[in-house]
Amino acid sequence: MRQLLKYRETLVRQEVAMRNRAKMALLAVGIVLPRGKDPIEGLGDAFRTLPRSTQVVVASAMRKSREAEEEAQAILAEIEALLKDDAMFQAILSLQGIGRLTAAVIWAAIGDPARFPNKRRVTRYVGFDPTVFQSGEINHNGHISHHGPSIIRKYAVEAVKSIIRSGKGPLFEYHRRMAEVHGHSRAAVATARKLVIAAWTLMREQRLATEVDQRKYQAKLRRVQREAQPYQVGEIWTRLRPTVEQAG
Repeated sequence: MRQLLKYRETLVRQEVAMRNRAKMALLAVGIVLPRGKDPIEGLGDAFRTLPRSTQVVVASAMRKSREAEEEAQAILAEIEALLKDDAMFQAILSLQGIGRLTAAVIWAAIGDPARFPNKRRVTRYVGFDPTVFQSGEINHNGHISHHGPSIIRKYAVEAVKSIIRSGKGPLFEYHRRMAEVHGHSRAAVATARKLVIAAWTLMREQRLATEVDQRKYQAKLRRVQREAQPYQVGEIWTRLRPTVEQAG
């Protein structure tokens, strides 16, 4: 699972890199697209007025971007097919702000929840523990250690952003209180830490979150079941591998 998630991250980076390459080619001829605007949608029929070389670069880069995007979706569908009936995965999904990909990332990073005797070990493993500087009689807690898999920190913080946008729930209130004292950035990290600990607790006890929104939770489960699809390894490999006649 970790290998699949890491590979999907590579595909996503390729998708973004190729889309940005297309935007750079457009920028070279004086076309600036709004932030977040897809070049295909942003250009429309104006594409045909571009210089030939720019057309080639933009078309090629966007083709590679779409290919990477489709492969990333196919890998996610494979991940969902592997996890859709797993009790611990379903438990993580019951948390506010947690989607199918984030649930898979947490599931893969934590693994067997019994290997962590307490929440302190969990936060240390995923790199959410604060670094400590000691000098004489002075102890100072610094930034988080960033030990362990960075992917879980990335997706946990993204989940917190979703929680903040919702404007409700226990984790939203926790973030609001922390932000008043420590600022938004530190509050987001603290809330992400709390979210991972909550996920570990649910995995260990194999139960749903106490504050679960059943309507949203059931919608998540239905989406996972609907989109889960094993990667067509055999079919794809057959297409890629030339037949004996073709090789001859």
